Amino acid sequence: MALTQVSSGGVKDDSIVNADIKSDAAIAGSKLAAATTSAAGSMSAADKTKLDGVATSATAVGGATGVDFNDDVRARWGTGNDFEVWHSSNNNTYLKNSTGELKLASDNIALLTTDQSEKHIQCTGNGAVELFYDNIKTFGTHGKGITVQGPEGDDADILLNADEGDDNADKWRVRADSVASGFYIQNYSSGSWEESIKAHGNGSVELFYDNAKRWETTSTGNTSAGNINVSAGHVYLDDVYKFKCGAGEDLNIYHDGSHSYIINTTNYLYYGATQHHFVNAANNEVQAKFLENGACELYNDNVKKLNTQQFGVDIANNLYVKGDEGSSASLFLMADEADDNSDSWRIVSNQDNNDLTFATNNTGSYVNKMTLTYAGNLGIDNEQTDLYAQTSAKNGFWYQADKGSLSIATSRDHNWSSMYVNKTGTSSGSDDRFVQFGWESSVKGKITCDGSNVSYQTSSDYRLKENIVDISDGITRLKQLKPRRFNWIADETNKVQDGFIAHEVSDLIPEAVSGTKDKVVTQAEFDISEEQAVGSPVYQAMDYGKVTPLLTAALKEAIAKIEILETKVAALEAT
Repeated sequence: MALTQVSSGGVKDDSIVNADIKSDAAIAGSKLAAATTSAAGSMSAADKTKLDGVATSATAVGGATGVDFNDDVRARWGTGNDFEVWHSSNNNTYLKNSTGELKLASDNIALLTTDQSEKHIQCTGNGAVELFYDNIKTFGTHGKGITVQGPEGDDADILLNADEGDDNADKWRVRADSVASGFYIQNYSSGSWEESIKAHGNGSVELFYDNAKRWETTSTGNTSAGNINVSAGHVYLDDVYKFKCGAGEDLNIYHDGSHSYIINTTNYLYYGATQHHFVNAANNEVQAKFLENGACELYNDNVKKLNTQQFGVDIANNLYVKGDEGSSASLFLMADEADDNSDSWRIVSNQDNNDLTFATNNTGSYVNKMTLTYAGNLGIDNEQTDLYAQTSAKNGFWYQADKGSLSIATSRDHNWSSMYVNKTGTSSGSDDRFVQFGWESSVKGKITCDGSNVSYQTSSDYRLKENIVDISDGITRLKQLKPRRFNWIADETNKVQDGFIAHEVSDLIPEAVSGTKDKVVTQAEFDISEEQAVGSPVYQAMDYGKVTPLLTAALKEAIAKIEILETKVAALEAT
């Protein structure tokens, strides 16, 4: 190649004459005559003498001292000047390749600063490429990818700017933290970086929303700060693993492989909904409903059996209350919100003797008010279960079904009658009976009232009697009666009364006296009724009304005698 011309337009393959070299060119003097270079780029010895005084400073093109080009003067290679190298007047250096590839071939390639003290790029023979910042490697390729590396004691960042990065939301940063051994994904917002994801060296991962932590993995599971919304799919927990809520894990929800559990260990467990429906697993049978207006419905075999109402409950068919083994079964009734003791009642089926008791809470504890025994006995305000209410310490009502016995006890201190019997509706009715007595379904007596007087009546119809004869010894028997004056031992006032002694009357009017003189309860009698203890006195009793027929007969006999005497007296007086 004949190097014939170097100008601002570049290097030309043509002859160079002195006129082609500017007077202010680096090679001055007599300028150059035509010179040529060899294919290797060297000049001949004869051409070197044409450098006109400066040939001694450039022994060859590309020699030890180099080839100097003015600003904007290009060195060109290729038939079509495809590769150009030049330095511009604005102090920029250019390498321009217009066709094919620009290839730098070397086992090691480095781009350095001007003074060669710092690296920009290092390309090594194994294909690795390293990028530097302030002579510190920050990026490198390797067989499995790339490495982003921070300086000693500092973080490593990757910045991702979308949409030219002209808005805060376009900027993202991936950071490896040098202090906390953390891996962060951050978004630039309002002039500062906000956390989106944090992954720590101990394995924990944190997720953020608007720079506030919402989720964190821990050594025992996950921690959420906020709501968990599942828009599709399901949340699955294997058997025995629990969903726990509360600082003390107070609420547990889990399935143990056989059963499902909702367990609350502190205070109350609240369910909130307009209505609650409990159904079977197949969702084709209702078990319970809790309605918005407060009503509760319980079902059996998909049929409603219990329904709460404003003033109580409505039960279809039967109500069963079952106690544990060895325990009583109780039913509590609370009136007026149960804010007073007297508002509470308890019905108990006793586990020991199968009694049914009704009790009220008067003074903070329940006291039995009525007892119904398994045998059918009924006691009201009386806890006795085997004896009639006969002691002064008891007040109450007792009915023994097996004995057909009714007992009433009332303390005199209460100033109340043991029994009150009142007849109402007297303006339209005609029944004046208050009490009626019978014997084997036959009426034997009654107590009646006509509105003014009480009448005690016993059976006396002739159709009930036989062997009817007149009393002929009225006076004789009457004369044997011994009317007495006495006071009752139990009468604290010692009031003297008129009357008879029962055993003194029994021989004369046996039907007026019951019992035997000095009778006491024998063991055989006690075994039958257990009414009174063995040895207790069985006092005789007397019906004073049964003395009336004898009195009447004696009076009639006396009247007859009087009439005879009157006749005799009248006859004597007439003579």
